[in-house]
Parts: sequence; structure tokens; C-alpha cells
Amino acid sequence: MNTVHRRHEFTLCLQTELKGIKAKAQKFEDDIELWRGRFTGAPEYNSVIASRLAVWEQSEREENEMALKIMRSVSPLCIIPGSLPVNIDFRARSSCMRRTPHLPPH
Repeated sequence: MNTVHRRHEFTLCLQTELKGIKAKAQKFEDDIELWRGRFTGAPEYNSVIASRLAVWEQSEREENEMALKIMRSVSPLCIIPGSLPVNIDFRARSSCMRRTPHLPPH
């Protein structure tokens, strides 16, 4: 038996094994989808998810409030409404400001 023939047989053997592994994986995926459908289709699903969400929100509340305080402490409080470049540009393009002689017409 030459090397090419042995490699060909080995490749065929590996391909056969791979097909078996893929078939087994597909069976697992089908089972998962079946049980996922049963779980999400159960009458009590929404109440279970709502209670889990409430528990999670309560467990995260303290950390979220602390993070919000930190973010607010970093944000400047002295921003005058309409003073940001985006707002200034918007006001300059608005119809009431176009009548002002020193602004170029649009």
C-alpha cells in the first residue's frame, strides 16, 4: 500500500467521523431548541422572567446609583442651555435667526 492510498483512506475515515460528530451536534441543537420552545412557551414563563428581572434590578440598584452619582459629579453643571456648538449651529439655521442681518442666508 503506498502513501497516497493510506492518506486517502485516512481522509475518508476522518470525513466519516466528522459526519457522525456533525449529526450528533445537530441532534443536541434540535433538543436544545425543543426545550427552549417548551420553556418559553410555558404559561408561567413571563412571571418567572419578571421575577428574575426584579431580583436582578434590586441586586444592581446600589451599584447603579453609585455609578450615576459618579457620572453626575464628572459632568459640568455650568453648561448654559443652547451654548453647545450643535445648539448654536441649530439656532443660526432656524428661521427666526435667518432674519438677523449678520448671519449668512441659507
